[in-house]
Amino acid sequence: MVQLINHGAVTLQDLPSLLMRYSPHVIHFSGHSSATGIELIGNNGLGSEVPPGTLAEIVRILKDDVSLVVLNTCNSATQAEEIVKEIDCAIGMNDTIRDDAAVAFSAAFYEALGYGRSIQVAFDLAIVQMTGVGADKSLAKLYKRPSVKPEEITLVAPPDPR
Repeated sequence: MVQLINHGAVTLQDLPSLLMRYSPHVIHFSGHSSATGIELIGNNGLGSEVPPGTLAEIVRILKDDVSLVVLNTCNSATQAEEIVKEIDCAIGMNDTIRDDAAVAFSAAFYEALGYGRSIQVAFDLAIVQMTGVGADKSLAKLYKRPSVKPEEITLVAPPDPR
């Protein structure tokens, strides 16, 4: 079973609480970021950039069941590289991603995971769908720790075909 828990306007202070409360297998960020950090909501209610090392440290400390972090945000590859030092897999974007490409990527990726496909298969399918709306296939990158095989990691059992 896949359960999606959506939280908008997350602050840096909210993140540890959410990770402890839900112990997710996947953490997904969508929104704004740059090569120097992902944007969360600051105490003033406006966007506040969080450096890649900070996000990676929070994930390291509270990773419990986390197997994957998806940064479906512009220029998030540097952050994904930091995060994958702490968990098995991370996905980041090498450049600016348009909204339609981000949606196409996410829809295909999570549908494949939901049907019991591996992280690698889900990523490959998401790339095809993202390029189908005109994005470059090199935009998204799947990072992994050296000993990890994303083609062998599934998060849910495949559905019974009956």
